[in-house]
Order: sequence, then C-alpha cells, then structure tokens
Amino acid sequence: MQELIGRLTALDPEATQTLKVVTYFDALMSAGLGLEATVRAAASLTGTVAGARAGGRFARADAQGVRLTDGELPPGRLTAGTQDGEVWIEREGPAHTNDAMVLERFALAVAYALRKGSQSRAALDVAIDASRTREEREEALARLGLRPAALVRAVVGPAAFADSRVPATAVPTPSGWASVTVLTEGIAADLAAPRGVGVPARADEMWKSVHSARLAYQLTDETTPIVDAGDLGVLLPAADALLTTQPEHPDVLALARLDARTSQVLAGIVASYSIRSAAALLHMHHSSVQARHEWLTAHLGYDPRSARGRARYEVAALALKLGAVTTG
Repeated sequence: MQELIGRLTALDPEATQTLKVVTYFDALMSAGLGLEATVRAAASLTGTVAGARAGGRFARADAQGVRLTDGELPPGRLTAGTQDGEVWIEREGPAHTNDAMVLERFALAVAYALRKGSQSRAALDVAIDASRTREEREEALARLGLRPAALVRAVVGPAAFADSRVPATAVPTPSGWASVTVLTEGIAADLAAPRGVGVPARADEMWKSVHSARLAYQLTDETTPIVDAGDLGVLLPAADALLTTQPEHPDVLALARLDARTSQVLAGIVASYSIRSAAALLHMHHSSVQARHEWLTAHLGYDPRSARGRARYEVAALALKLGAVTTG
C-alpha cells in the first residue's frame, strides 16, 4: 500500500490522499482499537470534532482527543450511517475533498470496533482519561486487574505499534494519532521503535505517564528513535509548561528563526566543552566557530556556553521540537 501511494503522488494528489485515508483507518482496525479510541483518531485526522452513536454506546471527541458530552449536536454536521447508528464529523465551513471517504471508513472502523472491541481496551480508554471521575477510573482499573497504587509506565508509538498481548488504545499527537500501551512492573512487551516512554505513575493517575510518553514520542527522530521521558528529568515538564503558557516565548522564537546549518552549529557549541572542541565536532575552523558563537550570543540574548545559557537553550529547543511555533 505504501509503495502504491508513493507511485500515485505525482499522478493524482487527490487520489493519494484518499489512499492515505484508507490506510489510516485500516491501521486503526488492525490495531483492534475500541470505540472511543477510534473516535479520537478520526477527530485527530480531520482536525475537528468527531463522534459516533452505535451499539447503544456514544463517543465524541475534539481534535486534541478531549472527550465531549452528548450535548446539542450541530445540525449541519456531516454524517454517515452504520448498521445501528451513525458517525459524524462537525466540520465548520465547506466539506473537504476527502470528507466523504473519511466518513465511509470511519463508519466501517466503528462497526469493526464494536464487533471486535475488548473490555480491556474500553477500560484503558477510561483509565487514561483525566476527565473521568475517580470512581469511573477505579472501576476501569479493576477491570484491568490493576490496583490504584500500582506503578505503571505508558509507551507511545506509531499506529501499528501495539503488542497484541497487552491492552492498547489511541492518543492524538501533532502529527496524527498514535498507539499507547500501559505496562506494569515486571511486564515486558515487544514494542518497536520509534517510541516514547513515559515516567512511572500510579495506576489511578496513569494519564500523567501517558502525557509524558506522548511528549517523548514527539521528540523521537531518525537519530534518536527511542526517548525515555525519565531521562529528560526536569527539562520535559519545563518545556511542556512553556509550550502551554507561552509557546511563542522570545527564546523559542529566536531558535525558530535560525537556518538548519546555524542550528546545527549552535547545538554543537552547546554540546562541547570549548570552542575548539566544537570546531572539531562540526568540522569547521576554530575562528569560524568563534565568530558564529559571538553572533549567536547577540542573536539569542544570552551566551549558550554559560551554565544558565545552556539551560535556556535546552528548554527552548525542546519546546520548539514539541511544536511551540511553526517553523515552516
């Protein structure tokens, strides 16, 4: 399927997007996700509120994966019928080109989720949801066989990431939906890279581990396919707080304005003990790195080689990678 999508890219971009929609929902079904996770994934894909009412169950979520109530639904929402209900997306403005295909595959995925969904996946959906009541979460943990005080760690990875031996569900990320698995102490699973590993948390507060695992997953790349949130210490919550309270902070914007080569030089300077060692690392002349360092100090408003400057750089760089500003 991926090879076919690549061949069609230059011929018919619209058809390519249609194939991507099909592949997306096929991955949902192959991962065996439950109703709520399927709805969250549809909302993440479309960038708008999505919902489903079928099999006597209701689920509705926004594009960030936040669960919504079954309050008054927009009369102009785009719908598709299922065998015993409907699915919909609450698009504002005109429909997008592939909305009809999205609804068709969404309806199919919901039907499959209701037919194949397991109690453990449904319970995991509730357990990782911070908006649920304590009683709801404790009941879900009981169905999962977990004590509220048990330590768990969440692992977030790509769509086809889940190990069939442990419950998995879906969470939204800036680049689309991802699979999340929650592991207890002593339990191993065959999980591929890339993946983000969350910090340990009590089972009745497992959304904290899920949140940190999702952030860690956003930091993975070709050179670092596995990121453990615990290895980042205080840097990760600091970057997350900056992302939430002041995403376009001057320190982050200053990094966003740098071109790729200058960013590489800055990272080399920060990672090195001296300008001379940075020059060796970057395969540049000592005087060139010295000149870049002086320019960067003026541009950033701090010396990136000082202790405080390194700290400012690390937090701002993480916030930028987590999507604090658009760099394109």
